[in-house]
Amino acid sequence: MVEDREPGSECFDVEECTVENGGLRRRGVTVTLRCASEHDLDRVVMRSDTAYLTVPEVGLESPPGTARYTDLRTILVEARDRIETASVGFLSPSGASENAVQQFLAEFNQVISGVTPCTIVIDDPTGRSYFRKDNTLPPPNVSVRVYVRTANQNEELGIEADAAANLDEPLPIEDAVEKVKELIESSSRIAMFTGAGVSTESGVPAFRSSLPGHVSALWDRFDTSNACYQRFLEDEDSRIEHWDMHACLWDKLREATPNPAHRLAARLHDRHKLLSLVTQNIDGLHQAAGVPTEKVCELHGTMLSSHCLTCGHRVATETLLARRKPGDPAPHCGEAGCGGSLKPDTVSFGEALDPKLLLRARDDACKADLMLVMGTSLTVEPANELPALALRHGIPVVLVNQGETSMDHTVTLHVPAPCGEFASAVMHLLAW
Repeated sequence: MVEDREPGSECFDVEECTVENGGLRRRGVTVTLRCASEHDLDRVVMRSDTAYLTVPEVGLESPPGTARYTDLRTILVEARDRIETASVGFLSPSGASENAVQQFLAEFNQVISGVTPCTIVIDDPTGRSYFRKDNTLPPPNVSVRVYVRTANQNEELGIEADAAANLDEPLPIEDAVEKVKELIESSSRIAMFTGAGVSTESGVPAFRSSLPGHVSALWDRFDTSNACYQRFLEDEDSRIEHWDMHACLWDKLREATPNPAHRLAARLHDRHKLLSLVTQNIDGLHQAAGVPTEKVCELHGTMLSSHCLTCGHRVATETLLARRKPGDPAPHCGEAGCGGSLKPDTVSFGEALDPKLLLRARDDACKADLMLVMGTSLTVEPANELPALALRHGIPVVLVNQGETSMDHTVTLHVPAPCGEFASAVMHLLAW
């Protein structure tokens, strides 16, 4: 059973999505998931608007359409509903009868309900589709094949041969620097997205993991369960360790200074090219480098201030840590008649992000004409959705990160290099 659509209804728009090849790569990707239970259908997938989806067991072939970031079951249900209600979808070489269609739908419903094991194949010639990692679900049976697009596929996507050759990766660092220089020069609304890899080069410890030569990660030394918001609310010992962890971070932060990656953002602002800067970092080093506070979207909060959970009074974190020693009681609010627990303005596990900041970050990801992603492993949700969102809108995405990420083969340009070193080379070439 082939799922068909009326021409132009939800079809891939080459001119809208290529944008001078922004967001497209020379390499395509085929992702295969073997679903043995209904839980496998709960997995979230980024299916780009150039991806074909097939389920061989029931003969489903779904052509490219609107980009979707949702669970597999929803995608399958939507495909079933289109076939069930649109007579133009009932296509087969011999001409499908009503009984054959009903039999197909019955078999398809068995797949959707998880009764019948199946194989779901997503073939994306632009390489932008992927499965989201989810540690709450059993390990998936997933295979990924990366391939170089054929000349015919490039022609279908509206990419000329010379342009397609320039999309291959990885580029030598000097070529990547030149490419980013050209992208910056031709852009006027640049969105930056930075993670811990930018700050660790300034001596600020990361929470999750550290690279050789950098300060060891905080979670190598502290119990990660004490980073949970609910435990902070309920348990004094957790509050004490939470503050001990932040005190350790503060000791390093006091000595930290902005590095070239921070200064690149400031130079972009000075030249009226910076649309916004979204960061997962909590150290304020972007502002220290010269990026105005109103341009910085601190999704995970800031270490520089703290607030009372009872009355909302805010206080500089530095004043709370000035005389504090490890193991000291957690600080309390000094406002008259309050005495509530104080908490740093950083986002803990289980604590909601500011919805206004998240909306702003997503909005800017769609408005930009270039996204620079630096120093993030793209594992923390929902911030890690921003590069995929930009790509779906045809915006070139440059990813600079030393460790591997789930989008190394998806972004427009992946640069496996230290952020500061790369930023310094780019600024040198721009004569900034």
